[in-house]
Amino acid sequence: MPQSIVTTVNGTSVHGIITHHAPYDITIEITQPFSGFTTWCHIPYFARNHIHYKGEKGREKATELLAELYQEFIETCLK
Repeated sequence: MPQSIVTTVNGTSVHGIITHHAPYDITIEITQPFSGFTTWCHIPYFARNHIHYKGEKGREKATELLAELYQEFIETCLK
């Protein structure tokens, strides 16, 4: 079941959902102020003893990805 996430970037409220969340993979989709774009992050096998997306670390990474996706869209598509 997708989990909602919200962050603020340069005064703009950005909403998204976590569409896939596993200990070593996470995928998010932006839903507002625009929709239809996703991004993901994967932790390679050799780094799994040190990094994971479990619990709060997963939500923090999802929020970071959402902010990065929004910023990339603004910088790339609206110029």
